[in-house]
Amino acid sequence: MEATFRLARQTAAKGWYAMVSVDVTPAPHHEVMPVARQAFVWRADVGIAPDAPQEAFDGAWYALERLPDGTPTVRVVITRIQEHPAHTGPGDIKYATAHAVWRALNVQPEQDPWVGETLEWIFP
Repeated sequence: MEATFRLARQTAAKGWYAMVSVDVTPAPHHEVMPVARQAFVWRADVGIAPDAPQEAFDGAWYALERLPDGTPTVRVVITRIQEHPAHTGPGDIKYATAHAVWRALNVQPEQDPWVGETLEWIFP
């Protein structure tokens, strides 16, 4: 199952942007594959944000750890990460990855992460 989630939000104070694609397949246990450099091939001529692979990895695990009981176990491969130097901040890629995983599995989170008063992501 493949899915993409694009976070694109703007307020008067701040913008949030990230787009993540995942491939989710059945597996004997939950697993998230390390993010391959190919996930960034669309911007090979520009540097990769150093936190992006870890945020995507963390976002996939965040989603898997919050799946409803009885959801089949899966392997997540993050196939594409798109961020923007001026509009992607801490937590944006994690959020987009979690939602891409949930979308691939056709699952809604029990509690969605939100932006707090300090304009930073809160992941319950």
